[in-house]
Amino acid sequence: MNSILELDRALFQWLNAQHNPMADVIMKLISEKWFWIPLYAFFIYLLFRFFRKKVWISILSVALLVTITDQVSYRTKKGVGRPRPCNVAAELPNPVLMVNEDFDTYEGTCGGTGFFSGHASNSFGIAVFMYLILGAFGQKKYAWILLPWAAAVAYSRIYLGVHYPLDILVGAVFGSAMGWAVFKLHQYLIEKVGLR
Repeated sequence: MNSILELDRALFQWLNAQHNPMADVIMKLISEKWFWIPLYAFFIYLLFRFFRKKVWISILSVALLVTITDQVSYRTKKGVGRPRPCNVAAELPNPVLMVNEDFDTYEGTCGGTGFFSGHASNSFGIAVFMYLILGAFGQKKYAWILLPWAAAVAYSRIYLGVHYPLDILVGAVFGSAMGWAVFKLHQYLIEKVGLR
């Protein structure tokens, strides 16, 4: 396990070091949940277009998905207790940490513990859910943005110094699995009550 954590730290160092002034601005925006409101609104529009008056099932499914990914991530962070990179900066050679000056934080300087990433689990969960919805309706022309969007949100967390790659990987896998599971539940509910 120690060798995996050392590799994770080394990969963090390399990925986190790829900074430039323009990317600094972009990554701060990408990591900010409010920045994505237009994209979320577009997703809601698509869901409304597909499900019309019964779009509430889709909205509740997304709310359930985000609640699951967010709460499991939060509770896992508490249980595992792995410090975020920004909390152990003295142990890392030359980390680039942008969180202290630019983010509202909780539990200390940069958010307490970090395993696994809520941003990664939420964004990959939504991306997989929406990708499957779009695929079910033959609308893959919109799907091209979903996984790159989720990957960009996840990478921004490494860039800003608040997560290790392993935090991101586990969050992405968990979120993707939950996105698939909630999609299956969504489809079952849609078919069960004849809403198509």
